[in-house]
Amino acid sequence: VTQSPDMNPERFHTLSYDEKKAYNVEGLDMQLGSVYATIGLGWLFNRTVIMPRIACYCDRYWMPLDDCRLPGATQQRLPFVCPMDYVLDPISLTDNSSSVPVRWREYTFLENPRCPESVKSSRLTIYTSTTLARPEERYSAQEGTTLLLPASLSAADLTS
Repeated sequence: VTQSPDMNPERFHTLSYDEKKAYNVEGLDMQLGSVYATIGLGWLFNRTVIMPRIACYCDRYWMPLDDCRLPGATQQRLPFVCPMDYVLDPISLTDNSSSVPVRWREYTFLENPRCPESVKSSRLTIYTSTTLARPEERYSAQEGTTLLLPASLSAADLTS
């Protein structure tokens, strides 16, 4: 599960440009922390990672932005689901420059009609919980296999 700040922060439109930029950086930092943990779990469990939707609170552009938007794009809604390459380098995830190559798919992968049912039914969804003392596994026809992990587990705990 990807952490993110409130998708509709109260009074976001009233924040100054500098406050919006800071909020964007904080939000991306929170979300990327979860993505990195997800990548680690995918590697640990030898699973392909379905990258989550990532919310951007400011657009990304090579010229100065106008209140977190491209110049002239005053109707653009903030936040928005940003392209993965706004925040990650997809090529570096899979090439030999990484000590942990990642098998990944975009967040819409399981919704694609060409995705085989056997793949859709083999998914493993991992959640963390601050109330669990030990891992629990559950299965439902709609969700597939769900693994609930205590939030306090370390990588050593998972591999032992």
